[in-house]
Amino acid sequence: MAQSNAEIKKIIYASLSKQTLGRALAQLSLLTKGTPNEKLASIQENYQRLLQHWAGDGVDPERDAIFRRLLKQTYELTDDLIADRMVKPLATNETFKHYWEPKRYTTQLVQEAIEASKNGSPVQTAWIVSAITLNCIELFDENKLRCLFAFCQSEHTETAMRALTGVIICLLLYKDRYSLYPSINNQLQELMDDEAMVSNAQNIVKQLIRRK
Repeated sequence: MAQSNAEIKKIIYASLSKQTLGRALAQLSLLTKGTPNEKLASIQENYQRLLQHWAGDGVDPERDAIFRRLLKQTYELTDDLIADRMVKPLATNETFKHYWEPKRYTTQLVQEAIEASKNGSPVQTAWIVSAITLNCIELFDENKLRCLFAFCQSEHTETAMRALTGVIICLLLYKDRYSLYPSINNQLQELMDDEAMVSNAQNIVKQLIRRK
């Protein structure tokens, strides 16, 4: 019986969380359905080179970094292939739509979000944060988390708490992979250097646990 996309994705994510990259790539090939994919071919080629290097007892200080990069690329390619098969619900609010529809955020969109986090109204920023959070839940993207971290510093308290909640939810959902992104860890550390933010985060986690 053929596996569904959701089943294949689940196997890939589980394999990557255990760092069994070979199994993940085998499953990822099923998502391409025999269609040549340059990104997948590149990952497979680099992985084979890495295996050959390991087999030859080669000493390479960059070996772990290369392996982590391949894990990251496999996660992202899986996300993109699944996203291409999904139909997103239509949004009517233009502000929400602007941040909800893009699958991955460009540098320009990140800059727009950061600017809005500084100058946007409470209503506008609330729409933006909600769209970014829901978008990141559907498709993990380092740039989306960058936006949420920016909104955590908003002068509008409700927006800041909404953004912090989004950060926590996304990090919980993707706990097996955010360590592959040093910039996320750096921003999280900066956020947690603020005692008030730590206290707010603890309260949010407690509320999430109660609601679960």
